[in-house]
Amino acid sequence: MLDTHSRTKDISRLESTYQRMKDLGVEASHVTLGILVKAYGQVCDIKKVLQLWDDMKEQREQANAVTYGCMINACVKCSQTEKALQIFRDMQKRHKQCNTILYTTLIKGYGNEKDLSTAIMLFREMRNEGVPYNTIAYNSIIDVCIKCGEVGKAEEFFQEMMSDHSPVQPDLI
Repeated sequence: MLDTHSRTKDISRLESTYQRMKDLGVEASHVTLGILVKAYGQVCDIKKVLQLWDDMKEQREQANAVTYGCMINACVKCSQTEKALQIFRDMQKRHKQCNTILYTTLIKGYGNEKDLSTAIMLFREMRNEGVPYNTIAYNSIIDVCIKCGEVGKAEEFFQEMMSDHSPVQPDLI
């Protein structure tokens, strides 16, 4: 039910369903946390997103990359990219799996802020951490370069993707 209300952005019903769960003594899981964070992130209620994240310490211990991804995405969507990075770094400290999706979400967030140097740093960190590049990762960093007016840098990343030693095939759409 929570996910349905989240998908339809029906926050009123989401809140009443969640309250009913609590009234019935149903324990919230890390999945519940992810759904709630995603829902409030979609409507850019960053205050509620951060409150939930802080209140659900126990659920965060169980959180996986999907739950963290909901939180990081909500922060980026609400223009809180530094908070998203802080949560990502906390995730790394806890030895949680950081994947390509999480990195590209952060890269896109820094692109929205026109912070090319941090976006590039995160892109290169992926390789250093053994997180595989894919077409989406390259498209994301190329898009950030273009947003920042660095067409030459975008071409460098495109050439890197096209090189013989690159495992990625370019998407020419």
